[in-house]
Amino acid sequence: MHVVSYQLTLEEPALLTALAGEPNSSTSYDYVPGSVIRGLLVGRALQTGTTIDPTQEATKRRFFSAATRFQNAYVVEPATGLRSLPVPLSWGREKQAVPSGTHSRTVYDSAVQPISVQTKSVRGFVSIDGAQAAHLQISRRLNVHTERPRRGGGEGTVFRYDALESGQSFSGSILCASIEDARYFTRLLEADAIVMLGGARSAGYGRARLTVLPIQEQQQNPPNTPPPSGSFIITLLSDVITTNPYGQADPTLTALLNALNRHGSQIPLSSVVTQFLDTTMVGGFNRKWGLPLPQVPALAMGSVIVLDQAVFPKAETLRRWLEHGIGERVEDGFGEVAVNWQQQAMYQLREVSTTLESVTGEPLTGTAELLWSRIQSHQTEIQTTTAHAQLFTEKQYRLQGEIPRTQLARLRLVIADELRQPNPSRLVIERFLKDIQGKYADRQYQDSRIAGKPLKDWLRAQVNDSSESDVILLRRLDAILERAQKDKKRSVNR
Repeated sequence: MHVVSYQLTLEEPALLTALAGEPNSSTSYDYVPGSVIRGLLVGRALQTGTTIDPTQEATKRRFFSAATRFQNAYVVEPATGLRSLPVPLSWGREKQAVPSGTHSRTVYDSAVQPISVQTKSVRGFVSIDGAQAAHLQISRRLNVHTERPRRGGGEGTVFRYDALESGQSFSGSILCASIEDARYFTRLLEADAIVMLGGARSAGYGRARLTVLPIQEQQQNPPNTPPPSGSFIITLLSDVITTNPYGQADPTLTALLNALNRHGSQIPLSSVVTQFLDTTMVGGFNRKWGLPLPQVPALAMGSVIVLDQAVFPKAETLRRWLEHGIGERVEDGFGEVAVNWQQQAMYQLREVSTTLESVTGEPLTGTAELLWSRIQSHQTEIQTTTAHAQLFTEKQYRLQGEIPRTQLARLRLVIADELRQPNPSRLVIERFLKDIQGKYADRQYQDSRIAGKPLKDWLRAQVNDSSESDVILLRRLDAILERAQKDKKRSVNR
């Protein structure tokens, strides 16, 4: 087999919808399914003017048969850059609390050696280096969206997206039967470094950067030596769709053994020493049809069976398991297995974040630099306004007196006009107070009090003594006057 490896780095959150969550929510997989990459390459082939005809031998071999397998892209450990794998269901971590300051805990593998201590299950993805294991904490982003009715009024819909967070990298591969196919997929992948994945692409989801690695002539197989238990272990590295003799989906141990035996082995049910199996529902979505694919039960990734060493398969059978996969829909990333991948009875498990601490990009210039400067200024103003809003709830900023709301609105209009100017100045407050001097409004500003002072004197003190910038000062005074207007309105309503 010829292997085309690639790495995807998310520049935006990715919504690769799984069969989970509520009807009004979309929850993403923790990985990039192989079917997503398969659909991406079909789309790129169509953009080149190629006709996708399943009856043509080359097209069928590349996209519609088990001769080409688009394996799932799993999250990459940032420190090593290696592709992680699903945590085996036979793993269990120590149940007692970890002492303060401890960065790792012991995890036991019941498939290698039975244990007597109480453990809790471990889920997710892991990268193993000897007796050390990195448990990768995949970052997610939860956003709430609203859908307004387009026509005829009515109520809108509130729904939720639970997506993969940006900044994470995922590594996958394409297993090809011929070197020509491997070169063909390499050209398609290298056609554009930017790809769009999953759903809600027009809403800021799915943008990723693609890196293609050189073609490898053969896949690196896991170790074939038996573990210390003397048995041999088969671990499912992806969901596996198994069927009964009637072609119906059947996620059972018997169906799994039948799928393995189709490649030349003869493993009886009696040779199973122990098993750690779980099931899941798998489906999909066809963007061409705009319809979901049928949902079928499958054996979940991470499932483990331990078999007697006496039925260890021949080298040819082992090669077919690893290269061709087992079960149905192996071209979509299902059916990936490992043999004797688990070699240790216990590991030291540490939690590792999958999001990069910082991303270094190219410096901004021209219009982009100006836009970024405005965005930062706007964010600073929002933070300042929020802090002021919390401050204005204190009683010392409550306005007392009989000044009408119209007079407060008059000063707020003056402030609003000044804030629209290129260089707002606090002196507009002083000019306003001079304009009303000797008028009835002057008396109202003198009789009203705030923070123990006449409103007129308090405004002058703010202008002369405040160390804030003119813009922030004017916004703060406007917020205080707005609060006073609302208080006046409540008192009138009562």
